[in-house]
Amino acid sequence: MTHTRFLAEDADRRQVAVGMAIFALLLVAGGLLTSRFLWLFEEPDAIREAVTAFGPFAPLAFVLMQAAQVVVAPIPSHVLSFAAGYLFGPVWGFVYSMTGAIAGTLVALVIARRYGRPVVERFVASEALDRFDAYLGEYGLAGVFVVFLLPGFPDDVVCLVAGCSDLDIRKILAVATLGRIPGYLVLVLSGAGVAEGQLYGSVSLLLAAAAVGGLLFWRRKRLLEWLRRQLADDDDGRHQPGS
Repeated sequence: MTHTRFLAEDADRRQVAVGMAIFALLLVAGGLLTSRFLWLFEEPDAIREAVTAFGPFAPLAFVLMQAAQVVVAPIPSHVLSFAAGYLFGPVWGFVYSMTGAIAGTLVALVIARRYGRPVVERFVASEALDRFDAYLGEYGLAGVFVVFLLPGFPDDVVCLVAGCSDLDIRKILAVATLGRIPGYLVLVLSGAGVAEGQLYGSVSLLLAAAAVGGLLFWRRKRLLEWLRRQLADDDDGRHQPGS
């Protein structure tokens, strides 16, 4: 049976490579030509003041915002993760960003599991839903991990569709969390670097992460197959007599 794959394997590889090259060039150009291409680079104190206006509830407000973007995606999670590092520093920025993402993922999974496909179909286009169904049906938890590991995929769609599957919610939450860690860490560190005036270091880190992400995307098929075998071996080991 042939499925329409969520991560297409055919002729779009060249387009992905071209798109990533353009993205990298834009980052380099922005960093080299000016340090004032975003207003947050000009007025870091103004942004901090806007967040600290919540007083002691500023971290909570940010965590709720990060959780909300997972469920309804009003702001890309990567933007908020960058902002977390910029506003709260590398350690607490990472903690707040991951806490919000985990909470939002759990909420989306529970909603999908509790109310089922009819509710999910209100938020996810039928074509995208079919593609995710086929993808998760083929790769299972390995597929969930890779989707969260690679940047650019919509959190809310992944969580809602995964919640409608027969995968264990605790395992989905675990692999989604592990998959997010590398990307969130890079973005938080980059945001913290910008706040400290280390613009070129932050741009370099983003470029290096983009290169690694591009390599992983290019070899995603092998990565998916390897992860699927590892997870299958783990399950077999747990079910062996005496284990």
